[in-house]
Amino acid sequence: MALIFIFSLCVYSSVKGDEPGGPEDPLTSKSYVDAKINELNQKIAELENSPSAGFVPVNLKAGQICVGHAGAEIILRGGTGKIYSRVPDGLVNATAGAELFGGDSVPLNNLLIVSRADGRGISVSENSWLIVRGGYDILN
Repeated sequence: MALIFIFSLCVYSSVKGDEPGGPEDPLTSKSYVDAKINELNQKIAELENSPSAGFVPVNLKAGQICVGHAGAEIILRGGTGKIYSRVPDGLVNATAGAELFGGDSVPLNNLLIVSRADGRGISVSENSWLIVRGGYDILN
C-alpha cells in the first residue's frame, strides 16, 4: 500500500510540472521576488509622479506667475496674488462659487480651478507660496 502511495505521488509531481522558482512554485527564487518588488516600485514611482497624486507646494518669487494646465487646482497659502489670464475668462473659485477674472485679487485658502490650458493662473507681487494639484508652469 505504501509503495502505491509513493508511486502515485511521484507520478503526480512529474505531471504537475511546476518549474522551480516559477510563479506556480510556492518556494520561489530570490530573483523572482526581486523582479516582483521592482515592478511594484515602478508602479509606486509612477503614481507618485502622476498629476493626480495630490497637492505639491510651490514657492513663487515676486513677479513670477504660476500658469495651470487644464484641470489644475491652485490654492494660494501665503502672500498676495492676482489672477493672470491671457484670455477674457478667468479661474473658477470653487470655495466661493464664483469666477475670478484677470487682475482680481486671489483670496487666501480658496480652491481655484483652471478649466483650460490657455494661459490662466496666478501672478504674485511678493514672495508667496501655493499648493497645486495637476500640471503647471512657472513664468518669470
